[in-house]
Amino acid sequence: MGKSKVVKGYGKSQEKNLDYYVKYQHDHAFIIRDNKLQYNVEVLIGKQTLYCGFHDTRSADHVCEHIRFIKRWEESKFKSKSNQKGSQMQSN
Repeated sequence: MGKSKVVKGYGKSQEKNLDYYVKYQHDHAFIIRDNKLQYNVEVLIGKQTLYCGFHDTRSADHVCEHIRFIKRWEESKFKSKSNQKGSQMQSN
């Protein structure tokens, strides 16, 4: 069984107002909540790409909104870590 962790970053009140949010991150997948569909969607992590379980993007060349959401979420997470490191270096 793979490792899993609850991804924190949104309060309960914010989760209800968002179209998507990350519920869990496993070592091989993200579980996101799609509030528009009222459905949990699994986005699998492949060797070079992401696969959406809801839209079955393994056999298609398009990128769905769930994959775009995960990419934006990862970019924002990376930027916030970079900003934290930069502010720590400036304070030293």
